[in-house]
Order: sequence, then structure tokens, then C-alpha cells
Amino acid sequence: MKSFLKFQPTFGYTKEHVRAHYTICIQSYLLDVSISNKLRENWIEGVSSVNKMYRILKRCEIGKLGLKGDKSRILKLTSMTNAQKNILEMFNCKYLGMKNHLKSIGVKKM
Repeated sequence: MKSFLKFQPTFGYTKEHVRAHYTICIQSYLLDVSISNKLRENWIEGVSSVNKMYRILKRCEIGKLGLKGDKSRILKLTSMTNAQKNILEMFNCKYLGMKNHLKSIGVKKM
């Protein structure tokens, strides 16, 4: 099982730490498989793999804006691409990029 999931070396030696690491790895693997299956069912242009999807979503960033010396900051979301919007829609999470949701967590859309 360890070679199949490509576990990284762990430095937890207690029974609880080893079990926790193992559980997280299994859950990560199941999440990747679930996402792969979802991508097979719903083709999105430019998204050919789970890793590609992660790279696309990673580009969607929230940045802090403010003046030097001023403690107040504004959070801004970069404009989402069509691929990012399509991925969120595929997982029924389109609301995450909508103005009302972003406002509720203190983010303004760019």
C-alpha cells in the first residue's frame, strides 16, 4: 500500500501519528480519484488532468492591498478565468467566486 500511494517519509513514530498520516494520505488519494472521475464525466477545455486543474485553480489568488504604515488592508480576488469558473461550476461551487460570497468573507472582486 505504501508504494502504491507514494507516501513520503514520516517523522511521526507514535501509533496515533502514523495512523493520522496514513489516514490523510488515503483521503488525499480518494479525493484525487473522485476529482479524476468528475473530470471524465464533465469535459472542460484545457483541463486534462487533476494536476492541471490544481494549477489552474492555484492562479486564482486573493491579495492584500494597502498603504505602507497603514494597518488597514483590502482583500482583492484576481479575475477568474473561464476555466476556473467552469471547474467551480462542475463541483457546484460557483458561489465561491460570486460577489455576495466574497463580500461575506471580506474580499472584494478585482
